[in-house]
Amino acid sequence: MFAMRRGFGKAAAKNLLLRNGLDEELVERVLAIPEERRAQRRRIDEAPSTSVDRQQTSTDDDGPVTLDAAGMAILHRLRFEADTGMHRMTIAECPVELQRFALIQLDDDGTPVITVKGRQALKHYACVHALNSIQCGLDAPMMSEEIRIWLESNMFLQRIGNDYRITELGNSWLEFNRSISQNRAMR
Repeated sequence: MFAMRRGFGKAAAKNLLLRNGLDEELVERVLAIPEERRAQRRRIDEAPSTSVDRQQTSTDDDGPVTLDAAGMAILHRLRFEADTGMHRMTIAECPVELQRFALIQLDDDGTPVITVKGRQALKHYACVHALNSIQCGLDAPMMSEEIRIWLESNMFLQRIGNDYRITELGNSWLEFNRSISQNRAMR
């Protein structure tokens, strides 16, 4: 929600919270929290275990992750394998970035499996791809029902008759994602 406030403004964040069933008074209190508070350490009753520390240092920051087509194809394959229970891929076939960014992890038997973050990356990619297809003027963009509902509920996509139109908020989100991808590619 705070990322949405920073990226798209207070009105978009407020709209998101109200659509998720929160009352207006609570939304106003949440939006009144200054951004500087994010950087403050939170009080913790007990120290985290060393395994948590090790896991946090082994993954990259929570910044944007961009993958090439081969990395996305491997994530798709791992999701399919997880959904069907037919695990055949080995860790040697997976780019190191997938594990570094915590998009995959090793199962107890050493088999690579997709994580929740990996599934979110696939969903994000599908959303960007669908909006980009519509913006390029493709008549029948390929998108699942889940992606269409997510884009419409976040007000990035609007249905007009049998066609779809990207909203101003959707165009801003798409440009933001393109800029992230371009910045990461330049490094």
